[in-house]
Amino acid sequence: MKTLTISVPSGTYTKTMFVEILSEEKNIEIFYSTDGSFPQKKYFGPFAVRKSSKIKTVTKKNDSFSEIEISDIKIIKSSKPKHGTVAIIGGAEHCKEIHEKLVENVGGKENVRIAFLPTSSSAPYSSGMDRLVRFRELAGVEIDESKIPELKGKKDFSNLNNQSRFWIVPVAIIDDENTGERVYDDNTNPLANESSFPDIDESEWKQNAKNLNIAKKLLEEDYNLVFMTGGNQARYLKCLYYEDYTETPLLSAIREILEEK
Repeated sequence: MKTLTISVPSGTYTKTMFVEILSEEKNIEIFYSTDGSFPQKKYFGPFAVRKSSKIKTVTKKNDSFSEIEISDIKIIKSSKPKHGTVAIIGGAEHCKEIHEKLVENVGGKENVRIAFLPTSSSAPYSSGMDRLVRFRELAGVEIDESKIPELKGKKDFSNLNNQSRFWIVPVAIIDDENTGERVYDDNTNPLANESSFPDIDESEWKQNAKNLNIAKKLLEEDYNLVFMTGGNQARYLKCLYYEDYTETPLLSAIREILEEK
């Protein structure tokens, strides 16, 4: 009896594929490999297949292994990569030259699509809105806010259906009180409209780097500038890796933008 299903069947594909290994059986361990060898790597969650791979997987229960399931995935991508870059930054918030250079690197303000990763910040959503102000003021990036969904009457830049050129990727650990009831509008600060932020609990974003829809959005909607903000960098390790330091789908998508684009 078949106990496992590999979500991507054998075949030829033209883009990175995200693989889930599914089982209806409980209280089992799942192991897999991507090079055709016997499965020995423990499965913690979905992963990316960026190049041709032979996936093998088994379950283990009471020291007994199931039959091996196989998916032979061939990846043939376009030979014309698009421009893309990843910026890892702390400080330099007011540096016009840096913001302009980042936008220039990906083809200018008419072509830039920014995915802002707020994971390291203690104020995730607020730090995203702060960076939005800076890209607008320092690099002249225009944002069509009609493409941004609303949450209870307020624009939500972290929404998965945000189609504008600036997206706050919802991956974080700490909830920011400025996106709830304790808001503070400071007219001397770029974040002068905190009361306009939707009420979001960013601590609910902890597992989102494993979310296939978020990783797919990053690649399929042509985001070409991934901006990783400053703060406590250890929070990236907690969010972007599985417990055995295998890459989450989101980290693989970021790596693809850096290495392939």
